[in-house]
Amino acid sequence: VSMFAALSKMGFLKQFVVLGPTEPIVALLGTDIILPCLLSPLMSAEHMEVRWFRSQFSEAVIVFQKGKEETDEQLVEYTGRTELISEFITEGRLAVKIYNVQISDNGKYQCYFRKGDVYEQASLEVKVAGLGSAPHLRLEGHEDGGVKLACMADGWFPQPQVQWRDNRGGKLSSLSETQAQDEAGFFHMKALIVVQESSVRNVSCSICNKLLSQEKISAIDIPEQFKVLGPTGPIVAILDTDVTLPCRLSPLMNAEHMDIRWLRSQFYEAVFVFQNGREQVGEQLVEYMGRTEFISDFIKEGRVAVKIYNVKMSDNGEYQCIFQEGDAYEKAVFEVKVASLGSAPRFHLEGYEDGGIRLVCSADGWFPQPQVQCRDNRGGKLSSLSETQAQDEAGFFHAKTVIVVQDSSVRNISCSIYNLLLGQGKVSTIDISG
Repeated sequence: VSMFAALSKMGFLKQFVVLGPTEPIVALLGTDIILPCLLSPLMSAEHMEVRWFRSQFSEAVIVFQKGKEETDEQLVEYTGRTELISEFITEGRLAVKIYNVQISDNGKYQCYFRKGDVYEQASLEVKVAGLGSAPHLRLEGHEDGGVKLACMADGWFPQPQVQWRDNRGGKLSSLSETQAQDEAGFFHMKALIVVQESSVRNVSCSICNKLLSQEKISAIDIPEQFKVLGPTGPIVAILDTDVTLPCRLSPLMNAEHMDIRWLRSQFYEAVFVFQNGREQVGEQLVEYMGRTEFISDFIKEGRVAVKIYNVKMSDNGEYQCIFQEGDAYEKAVFEVKVASLGSAPRFHLEGYEDGGIRLVCSADGWFPQPQVQCRDNRGGKLSSLSETQAQDEAGFFHAKTVIVVQDSSVRNISCSIYNLLLGQGKVSTIDISG
C-alpha cells in the first residue's frame, strides 16, 4: 500500500484526471458563461480543493476549499461575478459561472483539483465576442475618377472582418483598412474604398464577427457625380437695382439636403449660405446682410439662385457658387459687372486758343470708366486735346475732355458719354456760332 501511495504521489499512477471542454467556449460580451470541469473516473470532490485560475496559480477566478468557497485569493475583477455550481460535486462534476462577461475574461483558464498531495488540472479557453455598432458609411469625396467611401464601426471584439459589396453582390476590395484597439480592448475600424465603375449605384459594407458568425450591414447610395453650372458670361447689374445670380446642378438632382453657398473670392466671404435645410446668417458678410434672398422654387431639380437687392459698387467682381454633399463639392465661377449711368455731359467754354475755341466737356458718377466722344454739327469726330478720368472714393468715374475747335464753319458741338456695358449713353450739345 505504501508503495502504491508513493508511486501515486510521484505521478507514476494517477488516482484521477481532470477533463474540461475540448473546444474553446465562446462567450458573448455582457452575458454569462459556464466553465465546466469533471473528474475521471467520477468521484466525490466534496473534500478536495478545487479552483479555476488564469495563467498563474495565484490568479484565482474562484476557489473551493474545506467544503466552502474562499474569496481571499480571488482576483479583484472576479469579485461578485462568480458562482460555484456544485450540484453534482459528489460525482466530481463542478463548474464556475462568470456573470457579465468582459473583454478581460478572454483567454486561457486552468481547472485544478487537489486531493492531499495529488492534483491534476485541465486547460480550457474562453473566446469573448462582442457585436459592435452597425457600420456607418460616409461619402469622402472624389478620387481617381471615382467616388471615395468610408465605412466605420466601433465596439467590436475580437477584430472583425470587413467586406464591401456592390449592388450586384460582387465583392469590392478596400483601398485601405485600419483597426485600432482602445483601452477597454474594443476594436474601432475604418475601411476606405474608391468606386470607379459608374454603373455601381449602391454599395454595402458588412462587419462580421467570425466567432459568432454574425454580421451587421449598412448600405449607401452613390450620388451621381454632379457639376455646378453658373452663368456663362458676366451678369450686368445696374447700380441701385436688384440682380439675380443663378446656379444649377448637372445632371439635375435634388439639392434640398446639400449645402449651397455663394461666395466672393475666399471661402469665408459668404454672400449667402443655405445649410441644413435653411438659411444660415452666421457666415454672411456684413455688407450683404438684409440684402439677399434665396430663390429655391426649383431646388428639387437642383436649380437655385440668390437675389441681391440694391446693387452697390462693391458688388462688382467675381463670385463662386458651391454645392456640397458630404465631403464632395463642386463649384461654378462667374462675374458680376456693376454699371451706372452718371450725369449728362456739361460744356464749359474756357476761351480761345491757337485760333480756335477751347471747350471742356465733363460728367460725373459713371461706372465703369465711360467712353467720351465729341462731334461737330456734320457728325464728324473731333480729337480731344486732353482727356482725364478720375475715380472717387465711392468708385465712380468723373470724366473731363478738352477740345479746341479751329474750323470756323463748325457752329455746333456735341459731347456723348457712353457706358459700353449697358450700351447706353447721354449726349449734350453747345452752340458756338455766336
